[in-house]
Amino acid sequence: MRFTGCQDRRRKVRGAATVETAICLPLFLVIVFGTIECCDLMFLRQGLLQAAYEGARVAIVPKAKQENVIEQVDRILVQRGIQSSAIRILPENFDTAPFGTEVTVEVDADPGANGGLIRLLQSGPISGRATMMVETGVNGS
Repeated sequence: MRFTGCQDRRRKVRGAATVETAICLPLFLVIVFGTIECCDLMFLRQGLLQAAYEGARVAIVPKAKQENVIEQVDRILVQRGIQSSAIRILPENFDTAPFGTEVTVEVDADPGANGGLIRLLQSGPISGRATMMVETGVNGS
């Protein structure tokens, strides 16, 4: 005499576990990889904000030149591994601006050149911007 009831029950349990895994595993993987991509996007944005901040710090110092600002921003971007970036400094004549003038450094980057699936989450460029006030006048006064 065979006990087929026990075997049928085990087979049903195994089948249910297989179906649950087949449904839940892809969903779990989408959540995990989506979280990783979102973190990459935040890391990219934070890197752009940091580069803009460091560039603005250089720009507000007396006798700073545009080349100094661009060099500092590029240094931060290279350290963070950010590629395909554009740097804007406003006003363009910040080196002759009087005390109290606001100087803005904006850094843009293409998300497609800086990560795997980030381009699916973000269609346009990602920006980082920092604004600071010129410390002293052109003469250092």
